[in-house]
Amino acid sequence: MKRIALLASLAAACMTPVTTNSTTFLSPADSRAIVGENVQATSLDVVRMFDERHFNLVDQHPADGGLVLTFRGSRGAVTEGDRHGVTTYDVGSEFVATLRPMPGGVTQVELFGRPLLNGGQPYDTIAGDPAGGRATGADEAEVVHGVLSELQLAGKVVQPSPAAQQQEQSALDQCKTARVAVFERAKSVSDPDARAKVYESAPDCSKLTP
Repeated sequence: MKRIALLASLAAACMTPVTTNSTTFLSPADSRAIVGENVQATSLDVVRMFDERHFNLVDQHPADGGLVLTFRGSRGAVTEGDRHGVTTYDVGSEFVATLRPMPGGVTQVELFGRPLLNGGQPYDTIAGDPAGGRATGADEAEVVHGVLSELQLAGKVVQPSPAAQQQEQSALDQCKTARVAVFERAKSVSDPDARAKVYESAPDCSKLTP
């Protein structure tokens, strides 16, 4: 993953807004896999793998017949300083694993990670990286890549059937329809701040792109 480390250094040096999550460094195809087990069995594998990396399961809820699992953990403290003062950041990560049942009893696993600063809510864009290159999304991409690689090495990853591929495309179509509906609803909101919040609620369909 040398490419990820290089991109992280470049992102940290840049003072323009950057996307700070795993999708900055991993394509949608590199963020998901088809596992040859049902959702329940797959969820146990995913929970174990994140636990081994010191990221705890903090939430789980059903969604469209599958499961959405959320993990959080701390990666340590980073101190940045100059002649004006010293600031210490507690850098952590949040990961979301979406498990979708597919035809043939298999499960699509999709992983997404983003950094946390000082235990606060995760953010997706910042001007540069205040935590010394630790909050660019590159570390989260490394974890996502590692979990999916471990599933591959364990022989659990399979090729999707044509029916599963068609179902995945249907999920993408549904997401696009929902996104358009949000944009249409936003047009009727006159207050700029309220309208911006409606836009922010639109689903991100890029992660469903085949």
